[in-house]
Amino acid sequence: MKIAAKIKYKTRLALGQQPVIQFGIPRSGSTLVYNLLRELLPSPYFILKTHALRPKDLQQKIVATYRNPLDVMASVFESHGLAVTDEEIRKQLFLLSKHGLWDVFELKHKPNALLLRYEEFVGNFALLFDEIGHFFEIDIPQAQRQALSDRYDIQRVKQSIDPAKDFSHKDKRGFHGKHVSRFEGGSGYFSDVFEPGQIEYMQRYFSFFMQEMGYPSAD
Repeated sequence: MKIAAKIKYKTRLALGQQPVIQFGIPRSGSTLVYNLLRELLPSPYFILKTHALRPKDLQQKIVATYRNPLDVMASVFESHGLAVTDEEIRKQLFLLSKHGLWDVFELKHKPNALLLRYEEFVGNFALLFDEIGHFFEIDIPQAQRQALSDRYDIQRVKQSIDPAKDFSHKDKRGFHGKHVSRFEGGSGYFSDVFEPGQIEYMQRYFSFFMQEMGYPSAD
């Protein structure tokens, strides 16, 4: 956390505001969930978005997203326009491990953490609103549900992103250029990106994660 961000964080705490940690594996719908939390949660909450948990974060309320890591990898390669080589796969596996992949296990049985499975919530705003409402004990009116569903519909988000910008560009909502890949949030497309041998390699690498989080083996 940069110095300015640290000062802002401590100031908010001093004012009695309560942090909510929005944690997610990259490409697991975390930007969508961050924006919904930002619009739904009343004062004194404020939202901190991260791809890696710090020890002190575990004491706060956490809303976490996770996804089949094979699809995460496919989405990373698509959105960043990366060459699908064995070397690049190893590099991205390292970065994914650094950015939250294994942190999910810290949260599985914590009562202060809400875990949201990408495959269940993508395209299902009703589930997101129900889960968030129950976790924070807030009522989300139907009119607000509809307005947010329309605002963050994947096609509307895609249209709002400048197609000339690459992934290094980020708008004020946190959406990057090329944030929506050609698969448009779909699942199971990793076999369209990687060769069978590459999938087998990643399957072995992710085997423990997939077993613990209830994902099937790759075909």
